Amino acid sequence: MLPAPDARAEVLFESPHFIVTGVFPGHMLAMKVRAARSRGPEDVKSLARELGIARMDGVLDVHRGDFPHDTIPWRTECRVGACLQEVFEGRCGPVRPGRTSTRNADGE
Repeated sequence: MLPAPDARAEVLFESPHFIVTGVFPGHMLAMKVRAARSRGPEDVKSLARELGIARMDGVLDVHRGDFPHDTIPWRTECRVGACLQEVFEGRCGPVRPGRTSTRNADGE
């Protein structure tokens, strides 16, 4: 859990005594990477694609934003890096070096 409420979370339901929020995709990615479960790769791929993250440094930035005091083990980095490579090189075409997104300057 985050130390404070996540301002990025969308309110899905609200009543006088109950609020339901949806988790921000970046926080979900950080949690999936932190958990490093073998069932997680498909979720990591989907979240990375949704967020436009194509490089490991982008994943590290997202993780650091939500869990600033936790590091990602190198084996997890390797697993996540392989997921990113599969998503952005295998299915979406190669990502140009130095870019963290497959979108061009016009957002396409």
